[in-house]
Amino acid sequence: MGKIESIISGINENSAVSESLSRAKSIGLPSKRVEDWKFFAVDRYIQEVEKGDKPACGHSKIDFEESESEISLELPYNLEEEKEFQSPDGLNISIQVTNDSRHALNSLQTEEFFPVLNHAFGHYEVLIRVEKNREIEKPLRISWRGVSGNLGHMAIAKARVICEDNSSLKIIESHNRSANDNLIVNALFKADLSPGAKLEINQLQAFEKKDLFVGYHHITQKKDSTFTSNLFSLSGGKVRNNHQISLEESGAESFLNGLFTPGVGEIIDNHTIVDHIVPRCTSDENYKGIISDKGIGVFNGKIFVRQDAQKTLAFQSNKNILLGKNPTIHTKPQLEIWADDVKCTHGATTGKLDPEQLFYLKSRGIDENEAERMLTRGFANEILNKVSLQGFRKEVEIHLDRILERSDD
Repeated sequence: MGKIESIISGINENSAVSESLSRAKSIGLPSKRVEDWKFFAVDRYIQEVEKGDKPACGHSKIDFEESESEISLELPYNLEEEKEFQSPDGLNISIQVTNDSRHALNSLQTEEFFPVLNHAFGHYEVLIRVEKNREIEKPLRISWRGVSGNLGHMAIAKARVICEDNSSLKIIESHNRSANDNLIVNALFKADLSPGAKLEINQLQAFEKKDLFVGYHHITQKKDSTFTSNLFSLSGGKVRNNHQISLEESGAESFLNGLFTPGVGEIIDNHTIVDHIVPRCTSDENYKGIISDKGIGVFNGKIFVRQDAQKTLAFQSNKNILLGKNPTIHTKPQLEIWADDVKCTHGATTGKLDPEQLFYLKSRGIDENEAERMLTRGFANEILNKVSLQGFRKEVEIHLDRILERSDD
């Protein structure tokens, strides 16, 4: 196991963090000997970050405003104080002292190092509550940027959403990074969906090549609730995404959509767990990878269907395109089914662009590079079309087109 001291050097331990910090130390930094982390060399990536200067510390400003199109909250990593915001009717947003010490989603998972460390040093969290029977029409944009506090290279992001009965909310989450920082971003996002609630999370990840990002989404769903995740991990250094969904009451639906595009010197490692605990729940998971040159992509998806979860519908797909020289993809879709009256499918495909389609476009006078971009863009459109927020989709398209243009160089 790697040493925890390598990411918390210079931090003064105190009684408020000692319990979680002790647990983190006992769990240990994940190593490549751990099956789920064998492609993600955390210890080495941390050392690479630490070669750079520590980010400038200081209390960064928190901005909150409502425009005609969205509600916007900009805030720094490593929150340091409580704060209340004048939110629209039906939506309550605040920064509060965190008192949630749960780190495992359910009995099938054990505690992991990064969520426990997040709790040890993340004393404050963004708390978002949607009131009963309220539909928030404007999306809420959460933008993490800058660093406050003195945690060395470590940047803590923590948010929790509570959707009460029959409420509805759409969130856009982004990490606006400074090229001058060298960060280990440790992000934890939790959401509890009450009966009939609807929550949609749209994430855009565009990090610097020297960054290390490890993020967790822990979602619990009650009767007839709907959760949708649209994850676009489009560039950056070393990125590890962990999505854990627990379907706890009948009628719950979960939709996970992802697009990841690692290039030279980058790795994007996606791990998902969807746990069907009770009968008559649905999950639909669709991840696509565009891996170019020496980029590394990982998809490890697990669907659990417990013995009592009859009438489950669960679908999982991972499709990947390889571009340029020496791209790598590791894909492992998995089903564990203990019920006998279910409909479940999973599968994965990996390959290069269709040469016949390329030939057809070139025969119509289209440049080869442009033809490759067109086919790759068409491959990505299935995930882009899942996005209901047109403004957010446009942002993603701009980032994606820049990446596809660079891949031609």
